[in-house]
Amino acid sequence: MLLPILSHLLLAAQAALLPHGPTTLDASFGAWRAEHGPSWQIAVDAETGFAEMIYGGGAHLGSEPRTEEQAQALAAVALETSAALHGVDLTTLAPERVTFLPLGQIGSGDKWTVRYAQRITGLDVDGARVNVLIDASGRLLSVHSTAVAQQSQLAALPSFGAESAMAAAGEAFLNRHGPGSADATRPLLGAQRVVRDGQRRARAAWSFQLSRGLGTENPVGEHFWVDATDGSILSRESTIHNFDVTGTVLSRATAGVAPDGPGNPETDQVMKYARVASPAGTVISDANGNFNIVGVNAPLAVTVTYYGDFNDVQNSTGGEFSLTQTVQPNTPTTLLMNPTDSATITPQANAFIGVNLVRDWIRTINPTDATADMRFRSNVNLSQTCNAYFDGVSINFYLPGGGCPNTCYSTVISHELGHWLNVLYLTGNGSDGMGEGNADVWAMYTYDTPVIAQDFFGPGQAIRTGLNNQPFCGDANPGCYGQAHANGEPWMGAAWKVRNRLNITNGNAAGDLIADSVFLGWMNGYNQTQLRSIIETQWLTLDDNDANLANGTPHFADIYGGFRDQQFPGVTLAPFVIADVTQLPDTENVAGPYVVNATLGANFDPPLVQTVVRWRVNGGPFQDAPLVNVGGMSYSATIPGQAYPSLVQYHVQVMDSIGRTATWPPSVPEQLSAFDVGTVNVIHATDFEAPSAQGWTAGAVGDAPNPENDWARGIPRGRGGVAGSLSWRDPAAAVSGIYCWANDLGTTTADGAYSADVHSFLRSPVLNCSGATNVRLRFQSWLTIEGNALDQARVLVNGIDVYSNPAVARLDTAWGMQEYDISALAANNPSVQVEFRLRSNGTNQLGGWTIDDARVFWVSPVIVPCPAPQTYCITSPNSVGGGTVMGSSGTGNLILNNLHLYAYNSPPDTSGQFFYGNSQIQVPFGNGYRCVSGSIFRLGPQVTDSFGDASRLIDWNNLPSGTPLSGQTWNFQFWYRNPAAGGAGFNLSNALSVTVCD
Repeated sequence: MLLPILSHLLLAAQAALLPHGPTTLDASFGAWRAEHGPSWQIAVDAETGFAEMIYGGGAHLGSEPRTEEQAQALAAVALETSAALHGVDLTTLAPERVTFLPLGQIGSGDKWTVRYAQRITGLDVDGARVNVLIDASGRLLSVHSTAVAQQSQLAALPSFGAESAMAAAGEAFLNRHGPGSADATRPLLGAQRVVRDGQRRARAAWSFQLSRGLGTENPVGEHFWVDATDGSILSRESTIHNFDVTGTVLSRATAGVAPDGPGNPETDQVMKYARVASPAGTVISDANGNFNIVGVNAPLAVTVTYYGDFNDVQNSTGGEFSLTQTVQPNTPTTLLMNPTDSATITPQANAFIGVNLVRDWIRTINPTDATADMRFRSNVNLSQTCNAYFDGVSINFYLPGGGCPNTCYSTVISHELGHWLNVLYLTGNGSDGMGEGNADVWAMYTYDTPVIAQDFFGPGQAIRTGLNNQPFCGDANPGCYGQAHANGEPWMGAAWKVRNRLNITNGNAAGDLIADSVFLGWMNGYNQTQLRSIIETQWLTLDDNDANLANGTPHFADIYGGFRDQQFPGVTLAPFVIADVTQLPDTENVAGPYVVNATLGANFDPPLVQTVVRWRVNGGPFQDAPLVNVGGMSYSATIPGQAYPSLVQYHVQVMDSIGRTATWPPSVPEQLSAFDVGTVNVIHATDFEAPSAQGWTAGAVGDAPNPENDWARGIPRGRGGVAGSLSWRDPAAAVSGIYCWANDLGTTTADGAYSADVHSFLRSPVLNCSGATNVRLRFQSWLTIEGNALDQARVLVNGIDVYSNPAVARLDTAWGMQEYDISALAANNPSVQVEFRLRSNGTNQLGGWTIDDARVFWVSPVIVPCPAPQTYCITSPNSVGGGTVMGSSGTGNLILNNLHLYAYNSPPDTSGQFFYGNSQIQVPFGNGYRCVSGSIFRLGPQVTDSFGDASRLIDWNNLPSGTPLSGQTWNFQFWYRNPAAGGAGFNLSNALSVTVCD
C-alpha cells in the first residue's frame, strides 16, 4: 500500500527551492556531511546542477521500518531533509512503489527501496523518478534522481493538438523509413524531459508509437514525443529491439542450452502455471505442473494450451496448439503436450517455459517482487529467419532458415523478455547500449551462462558472450561502438565478470545468489536508464552493510574487479576520512596563531598514528603542526603567526599503523591550501560569471599538427573515462557560480577529453601591476593529464613558466588551489599577462585543465593601529592668550611614517622648536613647565606663522635619537620665545605622548 505524500513535504517545498547554484550545493552538501558524517559523497547531475545521487554514508531517519508504510514514511523524511541536494520540488513527487530487498541473505543487509514518480501541472514526466534506499535500521543510504529539478509548473500549457502532433511525427517516420502506411497507438498527453541551454526541464508533450510491418522480417517502429506547445519532435526511440541478424548484434545464450535440432532433442518438461479448461471448471497447474478439478466423479475432457497466468503464446503459422484428453476421476494422468516433437509446436512450448523460468527466477531471488506477475504475449514461428525482437507489447521469434534455427529458445527468449522487463523496471531500452546490454544480463543471470544464443549461426557460433573484452568507453560516449548490441557489450561483460568472480570467491551457488540479489536489487532500487560508470557505485551501495561505502562492502573486491575487467573506471576505497579541512582566508593578523580544524578517521582496522598539518612559508621547507584530537573525529592544529609578507601554504597528512598515507588536498604538492599574510590588493579577479569574457582569450599556439583549440567557457559536465591505464574525470560543477574555463567542457556529445596533437592556450588580459610588490597569482584548478614526457600542462607569466606538470600523471579528483609568487615577473610591471597552456601527443587523452576563480593581487604591509597620541602636563598663559597647546595628525606607525606635530596659540612670527625625550616630568621652566625629561633631543628651530601656529612632520627614520623601536613611547613639547610676556621671556606648551608601533 502506498501512502499519500506527506503534508510536511508540501510545506517544505518552497524552502527547498531557493536560488541555487554549485556554490550553494557545495555549502548544502557540506552541511549534510557535518550533520550525517564525512563518508557521504555526491554525484552531480550536469543537466540540473543538483545531485544525481547522494551515497556512501548512513543518515538515521527514525525507527526500523517493518512495513511498506513505515519505509515510505522514512523515505518522505529523507526527501525533505535532502531537498537542498536533489533540488526536486517535493510537491511534484508522488510515491509509486515500495519494495523490500532481501539482501541480508547474501550478507549485505536487508534494505527497502521507495520509488517516487514526478508529475508537473497534472502531467506525468516520462522517466522522471526519485529512488530512496533505506537499510533495515532506518538509515538513508542513497537518493537517486532522474527527475527535473526546481520546476513546479510547465513553462507553457498544451496548445498543439494530438492530430497535428501525429502528422508531424508521421512525416518524420516516412522520411526515415520510406513511404507506406503506419499503425499508430492512441496519443497520450504527458510531459517529457528536455535539455535546453544545458538545463533539464519538463515540457508538455504527446506520446504515441508508429509502427509498420510487425510480424514481418524487417518491422520498424518508433515511440515519439512531440512538443504539445510548438509541435517540435522532442525525442524518438525505436520500439523494435531486434535479437540479431548479422552476428554483430547482442544476444544471450546459456551454456549447455542449445537451439532445437537433431543434436538437441526435446525432453519432457514441467508445464507450470498453464490453464487447464474443462466443462467442470478451469484451473491453473501449480509449480510442479499438477492440477486438480474439485468435485468430479466421472470421466472429464480437459483442454490445455500454451496459455496461463504468465503466458499467451500465439502461433503465427497456424492455430495455437491445443491438447484435449479425457481424464479419469481419482486416477493420476499425464497430459503430454507436443508428443510428436513438432517443429512448430516446440517453439510454443519453449516460449511458455522460458517466460515462466524468468518470472520464477525473480520470485526466487525476491519473493516480494511481483513485477513479472503479468501475462506476457509471445508470437512464435514468424515467417522470417535469423531474428527475434521485442516491440513494446510482445516478444517475437522466427522460423528456422538462412542458417539459423527457430529463434524461440533459452537465452533468446530471456533476452527479449529482458527488454520487456527493462520497461517494467523503468530502466528502459536506450540506444546507448543500456537496453541491449541489460537484456543480455537478464539472459545470462537466469540461465547462468555467459553465452547468448548458443549455436545461433551453427555449432559453436553464438551471438554474444559475457566473456567479451569490449572496453567501456566512458560516461560521455557509452555508444562508442555505433550499434546498440555492441554498445551494450561492456555492461553485459562487466555483469558476467562480477558473477564469475563472486563464484570463484564464494562457490557457484553462493556466488550466483549474491550476483542475482544485487542485480535484482539494482533493478528495483535505481532507474538507471543510461550506461554510465555510476552503476558500479549503485551496486556497491546495495552491497554495503554498515552505511559507510568508503570502507568497502562485503563483496567489494569481486564487484570492483568485474567492472574493472571491462575497463569501467572503478570506485576507489578511501582508507581514511579527511573532511571539513579549514580553508584559512587571507589575513592581516601577523600575531597568529592560524587554526586549522579537520575531521579525520580510519575506515579500516589500522588506527591513525600520524595526523599533521604540513605548512610552509614563501615556498620554504615544510614544517609539521600536530593535529590534536579534540573529541570524536575532530582534530585541530595551529600554524604560528607570520610577518608580512607571507604566503602560507598547507595540507593535511594522515598515516596509519601500516604506513599508508593520504593527504588533503589529494593532489599535493600540485594543489595546496593557501593564504596570504598582509593587506591584499586585487589587480584582477574573475569567477568567469560575467556576460563577457573580460578580456580572456583562447586559441591555438600554432606549432602542433592539430590546429584545434578546445578551450571554452561554460558549464562543466563531469565527463570522465579511461585513457590507457589512467582513470580520470572532470568536475561536474564550477567552484563558484556555474561557469569556468576548460579543455573540452564535455557539452552535448563531447567526451570531455582534450584532443590529440594540439597545443592551445587560455590567456588573460594585459594587467597593469605598476606600484605593486609581492605580486601573487592564485586560481582554482582541476587537471588530469599524463606525465610531462607525453603531455604538458603549463602556467606562464609573460612567457615564463611558473608551473609545469610533473613527470608522473596528475589525476585531480577535486578542485584545489594553486598559488605562486610572481613578483620577479610582475612587480611594478605595467604589462603582465597570465597564460594556461596544454600540449598533447597522439596517444592517450585525458580531461586537461579546468580553471576557475583566477586572480592576480599584491600584498602590502599590514597597517597596525597604534594607540592615539595623548596630551599631558599643563600649558601656561602667554602674551596672546591662555597658552600654547599640542596637537597631532597621523599615528605613531613606523611603516606609515605619517605623524604630524602641531603647536597652536603661540605668539605670531616668533622663533621656537619642538623637542622630545623618553621620560615625563612636570617642573617649572621659564614662564611655564618642562614636561619632557630623560634623554632629550631637539628637532631644530622654526618660526611660528602669522596665526602663531607651528607644525613639523616626524620622519621616524631620520631622528637625532635614531629610529625608535616598536612599543617605545616618546614625549614631545614646543618651546618658544615670548619677550612681550616679561619674566623669563620664553614659555612652553603642554606635551604630547606618542607610542610607536609597526
